[in-house]
Parts: sequence; C-alpha cells; structure tokens
Amino acid sequence: MPFSQANYDSIFGSAWHTSGADIARLLVYVTFPGNPTNNVVPSFIGQHCFDTANSDFYIAVGTASANWKKLTP
Repeated sequence: MPFSQANYDSIFGSAWHTSGADIARLLVYVTFPGNPTNNVVPSFIGQHCFDTANSDFYIAVGTASANWKKLTP
C-alpha cells in the first residue's frame, strides 16, 4: 500500500541519493475530495488516489481521467 506524504517524510526524509521527490511520486498516494474518475488525471498506471470524502482508495489502470478503479468495497 502506498504511503501518505507525512508517513513517507517521517520514514525516509531526505536520506536518499536519488531525488526524494522522484521516489515519493511513486510511493505516495494523491488525494481528492470525491471520486477521482473523470476528475483527476493519473501521472502513471498504478498510481493510487484516496477519496477523502468517502474514505475509498482507487488505482489508475490507464493514464486518462476515466481510468480509475475503486479498490475498497
């Protein structure tokens, strides 16, 4: 499961030789106040998004805003 930004920062900080932002982009989920489908364009396939309004996780199965699949029941 991906990290929240706060969890990532507390664990990894700036201890990496590679840009921390580049690593965080792959490990940290994005948030959106609702269903991200047709609202958020994923940066890459496999990106996670947390719906803060409904406490649901989604995963990007493509790179268009319509390509989010709900992971939580």
